[in-house]
Amino acid sequence: MNKKLICFIASIVFIAGMSAGAYAASNPEIRAILNYGMKIEVNGKEFIPTDVDGSRLVPITYNGRTYLPVRSLAGALNVAVAY
Repeated sequence: MNKKLICFIASIVFIAGMSAGAYAASNPEIRAILNYGMKIEVNGKEFIPTDVDGSRLVPITYNGRTYLPVRSLAGALNVAVAY
């Protein structure tokens, strides 16, 4: 009885470990810098990007490139965004 229980538990642990490894491989971790000090200007005025709830959004730098919050910036420029 104990051998069956140990085999069952070992199998569950093995399957869980394999699943976690597959998940990690398909979703690699990245490191990016949040640029709180970066200022964005739209039509000569400082623009602070926010989401729908009004929370501040911050540009990020990843791998030497800077990414801006497109939906918020498009709204400031009166450009429609669809996806």
